[in-house]
Order: sequence, then C-alpha cells, then structure tokens
Amino acid sequence: MTDTGNLVVGVLYQPLVLWGPLLAAVTVSYHRRRGARTTRRR
Repeated sequence: MTDTGNLVVGVLYQPLVLWGPLLAAVTVSYHRRRGARTTRRR
C-alpha cells in the first residue's frame, strides 16, 4: 500500500478506534446530568 493509502486508511479508521472511549465518556456525562436531576426531585 502506498503512503497515501496508509494515510487514508488511518483517517477513516480513527473514528472507529475512538468510538468506544467517546461513547463511554458521553454515557458517563449523561448519567451524571440525569442522575443529578432525578435525585433533586425526590
């Protein structure tokens, strides 16, 4: 594969590699926001 091909593959696969950690971060943030709201209502 050429250098350009390696670059294209790297750019296209980067979001797939970062999907898990980013999804975890968003999930924790959502849980903190929603958890804070539900505990205040009680």
